[in-house]
Amino acid sequence: MRFAADSHPEGYLIRSYGESALTIRDATYRHAILISATQLLPLPELRRAASLSEREAQALLAMEPHIVLVGSPHPDDWPSAQWRTSFLQRGVGVEIMNTGAACRTYNVLMSERRSVAAVLIP
Repeated sequence: MRFAADSHPEGYLIRSYGESALTIRDATYRHAILISATQLLPLPELRRAASLSEREAQALLAMEPHIVLVGSPHPDDWPSAQWRTSFLQRGVGVEIMNTGAACRTYNVLMSERRSVAAVLIP
């Protein structure tokens, strides 16, 4: 799905997404990423949200979000309860959804200048 032009001057917005790729600014990513307003970290080895580790949790927490979105193309792909709890204990909400919904939600929250970070798996 193609979105409108990137008009957010101070952050990363998702320009388009499809079954196997995400376009952010002028770059195309065919692997998982961590993204926030100011950071984009590639995760080429991550294939499923169930494989998210403490390393990715710490990277997301360092982005200081109020909410973390996890987008996966697999309907039964959830991070472990322990992984989710590491956010909830710090007052950070976690929402898990399909990648398309996560991309749309991320862009809406960014347009509202909300503090959001996401793990997106194309």
